[in-house]
Amino acid sequence: MDSISDVLPEFALHAAVASFLSIAALLLFIAARRFYRGRYFQKLDEQAFSFRHHWNDVITFRVPAKRWRRDKFKRAVVERLALDRVESSGESDRKILQDFIRRSGLMERRVWESKAGSRHQRRDALLALGRTRMPDFINVLESALEARDSYLQEAATRALGQIGTSAAALAILRVVAAGKLRVSHLTVKDSLVRCSRSDPKLLVRYLDTGKDTHLLVARVLGEVANSEVAEDLALLARDVEPEIRASAARGLAHAEPLFAVAALSELAMDEVWFVRLRAVVSLASLRHPGSMPALLATICDVNRSVRQRTAAALAQLPSELLPVIIDRVTATHDKYALHALISELERIGACSGLILQLSDKQALESDQGQNLLKAVEEARKQIADKRSGMRAAIQAVVGHA
Repeated sequence: MDSISDVLPEFALHAAVASFLSIAALLLFIAARRFYRGRYFQKLDEQAFSFRHHWNDVITFRVPAKRWRRDKFKRAVVERLALDRVESSGESDRKILQDFIRRSGLMERRVWESKAGSRHQRRDALLALGRTRMPDFINVLESALEARDSYLQEAATRALGQIGTSAAALAILRVVAAGKLRVSHLTVKDSLVRCSRSDPKLLVRYLDTGKDTHLLVARVLGEVANSEVAEDLALLARDVEPEIRASAARGLAHAEPLFAVAALSELAMDEVWFVRLRAVVSLASLRHPGSMPALLATICDVNRSVRQRTAAALAQLPSELLPVIIDRVTATHDKYALHALISELERIGACSGLILQLSDKQALESDQGQNLLKAVEEARKQIADKRSGMRAAIQAVVGHA
């Protein structure tokens, strides 16, 4: 017991000294790190200011490239400034910057890093190559797509999306069709939308390369569609998958109106509610009088969202059709449909004008005209009562809280 009591004070002293030295070392490290980072950012600011001030001389090579190419720090500053300007410049200025990148060999080190660097270096290099928006690096990025590392595949996919050309889209689609791309569908979809917007037709040839690819390509095609792919969308509108039918309905909004109305009218009767909703939204964007029969059918839909979007679509049709629309909706004896339509007309401020328009018609002297006006006024009154009741309930809850 005596020996233990003699050792304890010495052990406590050693522990206290070790703790003190550890804390001192940590504080010294923090101070050194802050000093180093302060010097780093000061140097970065000075170099960035200098290059920005002489930027036109840099990109026209009046400042020789050898002044900054051999210095790793200066080269990184020039690269960052060039890539930032590529993203924010117009088409003509972007071509000048891309020519500077090409002639100066600014990205050659990045090409090497994308192939032989560490995992983190390869990812950063791939993203930097994509920011140039230069087709010159598509082959390098496509090679990275075939790597087994999903971390690098995602970086290459995003980089190809930033380049945004048809060739970049084909590079992605080839790897997707081969089943080698292990990247989230959201990333692939975003990149394909960027790349294929100028030429949606290239997506069509990849519709039959597999179930997963079929769904992915159909979703992208629905977002970038134009009149050139209208017939392909009409075929997709008969697909067994409801998501593909919904994507086709979305794309048909950009087709020729008469062709689109015929296909969308069929989709508006689909058994799946979100397909009907997508069809109604596309019909609304067309604003074509030929869509009125289909919209009058979906105004009585069992789904509330479909009814509301249908009411919005009907309210956007030519104003001379509104009395006919009100008459047809009233004839359905569906109070939810009538309420949806009158509520939408109230929202856009067209209901009062419609009442005056109905009042001026000679048909108002008939029982049918009187019943029509009465139905509209009754619907307006019920909507107002419902809103006031909801407002009172909210005030009661707030007052209780």
